[in-house]
Amino acid sequence: MSNNILITGGNGYLGSNLIQLILQKKKLKINKIIIVDNLSNSDLIKKKKITNLSKKIIFYKFDINNKIKLRNVFKKYKVKTLFHFASLKSVEEAKKYPEKYIKKNIADTISLINAINGSSVKNIIFSSTAGVYEHNNQNQNSENDLVNPSNPYSYSKRVCENILYQLFLKKKINIVILRLFNIMGHIEKNKIFSEYRGNISDNIIYSLRQKKTFIINSKNTGSEGSVRDFIHIEDVCNANLKAFKLMELNKKFYSIFNIGSGKSISIKNLIKKFNKYSKNKLDYKNSFKKSAGQEKSYANIKKSNKILKWIPKKNIGEICKSEIRSLT
Repeated sequence: MSNNILITGGNGYLGSNLIQLILQKKKLKINKIIIVDNLSNSDLIKKKKITNLSKKIIFYKFDINNKIKLRNVFKKYKVKTLFHFASLKSVEEAKKYPEKYIKKNIADTISLINAINGSSVKNIIFSSTAGVYEHNNQNQNSENDLVNPSNPYSYSKRVCENILYQLFLKKKINIVILRLFNIMGHIEKNKIFSEYRGNISDNIIYSLRQKKTFIINSKNTGSEGSVRDFIHIEDVCNANLKAFKLMELNKKFYSIFNIGSGKSISIKNLIKKFNKYSKNKLDYKNSFKKSAGQEKSYANIKKSNKILKWIPKKNIGEICKSEIRSLT
């Protein structure tokens, strides 16, 4: 069987960086990289930059809710492994339009599964979120902790996790779910930088560009803001490739892994790090927000270390420098 992969949302932040890393790793022996993307979180300029990197890359512009087109792509290229990244992903937007997020993200995953029936797809790697975890007093999240999503985006991801688990049980498709913490930075070699990420880095970069005060939302305005786990995109991409390799070695496999740095930093201290390396200094102030979420959350990555043989390599300073270099 040909070793072709398909990446939904492959023109987005995670997908475009993963493709760049794959092209650096010849030993993976991936023949074709097929992208399916509706460009809702990216654009044609970026698409051109990505497809120009290699003749291995094949791009299709359509929405993955079109299962007929998906089936045709699976059949034509005999796709074996699927990286499912496509989703609506802004937590703040999801709070404004909960029905839109829940319907779209869940419907797309169901469409994907329907398209897989009768295809050559054997492996699925799904990007979920640390937001599925229930707020707890321990603050460090392990894969066996209780889940209780606090917003529509996280809820949609949790439902998709359950759908994929049922697929594993019924169809014996290998499934790896990666619960991602806060991703920042870029793989910088090709200078393909992403916006539309829907996370805190977008807000910081916007504030830097516009020279606006960054608002640190917190339930406790006397604190340094929420404490979070930030991880570099290259480390996240490496985790995806570790999962890919693991699936190549297993005929029946299902597991969930946390992908974070395993360390925590307050939003205020994160901004101070940015200011340390950036010529343009970022002003900030605290603001009370009832819906700010858990005060402290970071990843327990022991399982990822042990089973995936994955260890994050880039520290918070390197993450900030990577974001700042993308502005020049």
